[in-house]
Amino acid sequence: MKKLVLSTLVVIAMVVTSCKSDDDTVEALDCAALTIEADNASDAYADNPSNDNCISLRNSLQALINADCFDAQTQASTELAISILPCN
Repeated sequence: MKKLVLSTLVVIAMVVTSCKSDDDTVEALDCAALTIEADNASDAYADNPSNDNCISLRNSLQALINADCFDAQTQASTELAISILPCN
């Protein structure tokens, strides 16, 4: 179930990032790159839910938040997902 939730959040992030109106091309490219990193981290965690993969996923999701890639609702959902990840 966690795998499905995390994968869904990453897909939502990709959609939100691609739909966000942003005149700054560099920022949009940064968000796209961060989204790909988060998607890869999510896949790695889904395949092997180790603590290292969990930390990688948490960090990649936090990087998307820090880069302001989400609208408020998606950011809140992502923060919730980060808070329930069982990383040490």
